[in-house]
Amino acid sequence: MKRLGGTTILAAMSLGCVLAGTGCASGGSAAAPAAVRQASTPSATPTPSSVLQYQMPIAAYQLTPLQNAEEDYLAQRLEQLCLGKLGFSFLPGLSEKVIAQGVRITDEFESRLYGVSDPVAVRTYGYHLPSWVQGTGKPESAADLGTAEWAALTGKGPAPAGRPVPRGGCSGQAERELQQAGINAPAQQSGGSDPSTLAGSVQLASFERAQSSSPVRAVFARWSACMRGYGDHYATPFTAAADPRWTRSATASRLEIQTAEHDIGCKLRVNVPGVEFAVVSRYQDQAITARAAAFAQAKKIIASEALGLRRLMASVPT
Repeated sequence: MKRLGGTTILAAMSLGCVLAGTGCASGGSAAAPAAVRQASTPSATPTPSSVLQYQMPIAAYQLTPLQNAEEDYLAQRLEQLCLGKLGFSFLPGLSEKVIAQGVRITDEFESRLYGVSDPVAVRTYGYHLPSWVQGTGKPESAADLGTAEWAALTGKGPAPAGRPVPRGGCSGQAERELQQAGINAPAQQSGGSDPSTLAGSVQLASFERAQSSSPVRAVFARWSACMRGYGDHYATPFTAAADPRWTRSATASRLEIQTAEHDIGCKLRVNVPGVEFAVVSRYQDQAITARAAAFAQAKKIIASEALGLRRLMASVPT
């Protein structure tokens, strides 16, 4: 399962393609609240006003953004409590506010699966990612902590004098506590959003497959023609997001902002979000049907983990 400081499948889908030169979903979005997700899947190609309006079929086999954020918070809170017993002040500002931030980050990536989609956000960020998507600022190396504190967190290095460190450090202890509560256990490898899981692999494969489908290529052609009307020449929304002119600057230029505004307007005009949703959903439904037994088990695993999250959230001191 993901951690706030780590890479989610959404990040892999949106940023990895940019780094590869295809720009599958780069861009900048704002802090606007996410649209309400409707669990029901429309029977025909919808015309959503927001990329976040509908849930993909695979969502039934994954934790919700809120549950993922709760898991991230619990992992860090358990580490904090463990280190506190060893005399360290770890992540002193950690609070349940990090959960809302985690949901916000997930929504940020989901909102740009087909490129930027928030017309308010692009007025400030253009195609750029806002700095707040980087997460909680959890220390990532010994350079961020004292040597003794890092050793206590990771179990690597000399243990603090007179302070018994759990096996694997406080990170290892926290992971064991999560597993004991039924969260993030090795048996959960069929569910969840990580690309290594059954659900995660189908999520990524369906997205990638859709980009070469006839309906998506056709709607991209219509989007491209719309953009040419503004003097912008891009084959797909992904190539617009990956324009080197944007990546060379730390902030969005007026030209970048204007292009991103044209981009979103054209997406809505030709219904890029609706076509992408319909095609990706169809591929996911096919994959779920083909492996019905495995996905039924994945749903049970996710339900068990959700129950464990509720129990642990109620029992861990804030």
